[in-house]
Amino acid sequence: MPTTMNDPKKKEGWPNEPNKRCDKVYLDTELSYPIAAKDAYFGVAGYFRDTDLSKVNDKRRKPLAESKAYQTISKLSADIFNQDLYMISNVEIDIELALQSDDFMLHQEKEKDKFVLEISDCRLIVKTVDLMDGLSLDIARKLDVEPARYGIRKSFMKSLFIAGGRYDFSANLFTEEVPRRVRDIELTASGRTYPQYPYNLDYKNNNYARAYHDAQEHLGLACTTESNGLSYSMFKTDFCLYVFQMTNAQCCL
Repeated sequence: MPTTMNDPKKKEGWPNEPNKRCDKVYLDTELSYPIAAKDAYFGVAGYFRDTDLSKVNDKRRKPLAESKAYQTISKLSADIFNQDLYMISNVEIDIELALQSDDFMLHQEKEKDKFVLEISDCRLIVKTVDLMDGLSLDIARKLDVEPARYGIRKSFMKSLFIAGGRYDFSANLFTEEVPRRVRDIELTASGRTYPQYPYNLDYKNNNYARAYHDAQEHLGLACTTESNGLSYSMFKTDFCLYVFQMTNAQCCL
């Protein structure tokens, strides 16, 4: 999975905060990339799709079992790196990497021997561009007038605990986690309710088609040739993720 970068100026919730970032990266990977990318390039980052979610992933475990040393390459999933613009020259960037716990990174059978993950070598691969002298001078003159600006879309993840036996839950926006048994779900923002027509969910009797369709529709994948690998049956049993379109900019929650 892509690696996350921690903000050294924000230590609240340490070390639980990095776990939430990794959970977010996991969801972004599962929902935003097509199956072709997951089954091809993402293998270099150690990503292998599960075939039987009730068992340990043998496809991911096999390359690790063949050698004690394993090499991977993945992107730094930080807001500043999730945009297409290059940084200007002579900019100093401090990157702090926090190693997750072995239980979080290694899915292993409890009755087997305990394994740990140790990083023996780490390198940062940076793309650079050689500019013509005239263009470099134009950029320098423009920076004398105004600073460089980068448009960044910032997202975050929070979690809340819900006691057992509850069938409804209310929370502030962006801090909501739904109960395990869901019959109806909606969001209210600026006097509007999402979705406009309430869901009437009954997973036991396979009544969840609209929730699945809306999730894929708001991710831009419905009725297209692209796929994030989230099938209709997987949505019911393992990947029940509700997506709501809330703004004219096609942003989703």
